[in-house]
Amino acid sequence: MTALDILLRKWMDQPCGLNITAKTPFNGPLAKKGNVRSMQQGKAATVEGYLAGVQNPAFRQALEDLRLIIRSEMPDAEEVISYGIPTFKLDGSVLHFGAFARHCSLFLGTMTEEFEAELRDFKTSKGTIQFTPENPLPEDLVRRMVRRSLHRHLALLEERRAKRAKPTK
Repeated sequence: MTALDILLRKWMDQPCGLNITAKTPFNGPLAKKGNVRSMQQGKAATVEGYLAGVQNPAFRQALEDLRLIIRSEMPDAEEVISYGIPTFKLDGSVLHFGAFARHCSLFLGTMTEEFEAELRDFKTSKGTIQFTPENPLPEDLVRRMVRRSLHRHLALLEERRAKRAKPTK
């Protein structure tokens, strides 16, 4: 368990003196729109549970469509919940996705700059792409990004294995 996991568990599961009557994304006006999972619902244990907890039907459908595309490109990957969001793992985390108050996100790691021109209509950061059901990611682009992300992940795994296999002098 990492330090971040410990901090998140303490924050989510134990009384910490937070004023939960304060307006937050989880109990304020955005939560009433049904776009975000509320803190009272707790963390989902499965991807199906996570998707069922996304109350906005358009957001849920956008994530289900994204999930189908990812599954078709990574059929051997395991689907888990990691850091509270759906994650595809293959000897480690490859990518994540989730729903938030006003957008959905696809978390690919540090490779969005490779697709910068094609992502100009989306808000991006180093490894995250934000989209909405009204402005979804094109399927072909998602497929290419997933393949690239998987290729990068497998290359890193191979690199790590090679380092471990080197004989010590």
